[in-house]
Amino acid sequence: MIPQLGEPIKIDREGTWFYQNVEIEHEEIRRYLGEHLVRDPDGRYFIQIHGKRCPVEVEDTPFIVEQIEPLEFPPEGFQITLHEGTTEELNLETLTISPNQIFYCRVKNGKFPARFSKAACYQMADYVDYDPSKDQYLFKIGKQDSPLILPLKKNSP
Repeated sequence: MIPQLGEPIKIDREGTWFYQNVEIEHEEIRRYLGEHLVRDPDGRYFIQIHGKRCPVEVEDTPFIVEQIEPLEFPPEGFQITLHEGTTEELNLETLTISPNQIFYCRVKNGKFPARFSKAACYQMADYVDYDPSKDQYLFKIGKQDSPLILPLKKNSP
């Protein structure tokens, strides 16, 4: 069932879902709504079920990365866990950093932005160096004698 059009569902900065200012606490309902989240070409979010749409107001990003885990050691990539419990491989090419040193990436096959939680940012920081001469963050993974070094793109949250 989808809420009637009118008052939107809201997702706050921490990834908490609300309807009519009441938190949607049931995990399966949040997961179901998240599976039906769509974004139109103008950047607006909706829950779309059986041709019906309910608007969604997103404060920052609809998904939060809660945890990262190296896929192997030394890490060649990472598995991320999102706040609604799903896991996927981090697409390193989508990893960016904000002026406030918050990491962002794309999730759900690149469809949606996700912000890293404080804990996940601290985990990711182990793999990032800052080069002040270039004012650039560098992401290092792989073997110590020949790491893969990727400059992180800066974004505006």
